[in-house]
Amino acid sequence: MSRLYCDESGHTGPNPFDPKQPVFVLALVELDDHQERSLEQTIRRIREQTKFLSPMELKFSSLKGSPEGYRAIREVGMVLADVGARAYFSVVEKRFLAPVLVVETFADPSLNSAVPDASRDGGYRRWLANVIYEAIDGKLLEEFFHAAQDGDAVRVRAIGTRLISRLRLHPSDRVLSACDSLEEGLEQPWLFAHEDEGPWFPNPVMYGFGNLLVAADKVLEDGDRRADIVADVDREFGPVLGRALEILRESSPFINGRSAYGMPGPIRNIERRIEVASHESFGVQIADLMAGVVRWVAVATSENMGLQPDHASVWEPFRLLGTRGWCWWQASETFLRKLRATFHGLLPSLDPI
Repeated sequence: MSRLYCDESGHTGPNPFDPKQPVFVLALVELDDHQERSLEQTIRRIREQTKFLSPMELKFSSLKGSPEGYRAIREVGMVLADVGARAYFSVVEKRFLAPVLVVETFADPSLNSAVPDASRDGGYRRWLANVIYEAIDGKLLEEFFHAAQDGDAVRVRAIGTRLISRLRLHPSDRVLSACDSLEEGLEQPWLFAHEDEGPWFPNPVMYGFGNLLVAADKVLEDGDRRADIVADVDREFGPVLGRALEILRESSPFINGRSAYGMPGPIRNIERRIEVASHESFGVQIADLMAGVVRWVAVATSENMGLQPDHASVWEPFRLLGTRGWCWWQASETFLRKLRATFHGLLPSLDPI
């Protein structure tokens, strides 16, 4: 039996458009009993040697910014790599959530018969979301996101109409054809905000959890392993994690093992959800470091700040952990292209469809 230790970095609650927090990262670190025994003494020693930690807890926010802290983070990453740990993480560029939501609201093939069959392919929807990301200003996209978040169909249609009108200025015939399909979707938009469904509106947390849990479950299945998922009891996203697990364990959304949009499921190899106090679990602390390091590197690279050589040495063992597990990206092509060198071996194909 393994454990998937879970934590996040960059969560800003219901408003994902905080310019100071442009990226959300969710991380899972998989450890079995043998690996935990091998790590426990080493982690305790690192905590004791890092004198400025208060309380005695490894947290990226406490360690970053000092040579001693970066040395401690790097040592944890190297020890994890040495014992064969696996890491899974998702990176969400928050600004990209709004274009994705436009596509999902107006181009759901189960509600909009004008949408081409290709819309069931994730590649088509990514292409259209990227077009919207590049062509529509951020303020209008933010207005649309909050209207959808409120479940206000009148505002969703009104803002959607303005958005599609601006998109019609695009010179591509393919984009103009997509606009025709989106206009049909104005009549019956798919609204995510339903009070009786619980906390599942597509915010960064849910986008991070759903795809990452499916991927981790598949890796567990391929290795004939099962795991519990362990998270901090105090985290705001606890209810969303619970809801994500419920949805992904249900068989009804998955026909012949696939959802309408191609996501495999249901999950079968992630068993219990366990909540712990983070200061009592070095596994959750390790997940905090993983999430913090990934977000730190992604933000620095996407903003063209780059990594100093000593910071690159901190990142490398964590990058290696990611190559052993799986990573998922909800991000624009523009964002991903900036990360190609730093995240080599971890990015999806960037060839436009």
